[in-house]
Amino acid sequence: MAVQIVTETFTWDDIDMSTDGTKTPATESAVIELDGQRVALDLTTEHRAELGEVMAKWLAAGTPVTVSQPAVRRAASTNGGNGNGINGPEHAELRAAIRDWADAQGRTDEYRVARADGHGFTLIYPRKLRDDFDAAMAAKAAATPAPEPETSAEPEVKAPVTPITRRRPAK
Repeated sequence: MAVQIVTETFTWDDIDMSTDGTKTPATESAVIELDGQRVALDLTTEHRAELGEVMAKWLAAGTPVTVSQPAVRRAASTNGGNGNGINGPEHAELRAAIRDWADAQGRTDEYRVARADGHGFTLIYPRKLRDDFDAAMAAKAAATPAPEPETSAEPEVKAPVTPITRRRPAK
């Protein structure tokens, strides 16, 4: 036997709910804004028409405003967009190390780019620069000998091991 779950979402007229608590199904939504307060209203057809009549005088007198959504800011991808970038605060030390290394290599202009608006610079970390940094750090690690284990001047003296013999009582 198959069971089908059906979910229905109801919106109630906000005017009826706020005045007398009546749950009248809403058929339309309207967004209004005044004095920096922006609200969405779920309304019946009748209440929406009433709102339109009340607002008509002011809407006719006003100047239309086109509102565009601001661009969503995303962290710039430094690795082809695979989500393993170095832009988060947890990578601040790595970015500083890359900048120090690039400066020492005379490659500052690869990560320090003038902003398009002419106000300052933007720091970027292109894949080529990061790959070269990683290769340099790997080569440095390979060239650095592993630290010798600490040895004391006195030889280690081990205590003699005495075997323990247990005898079972005879039966």
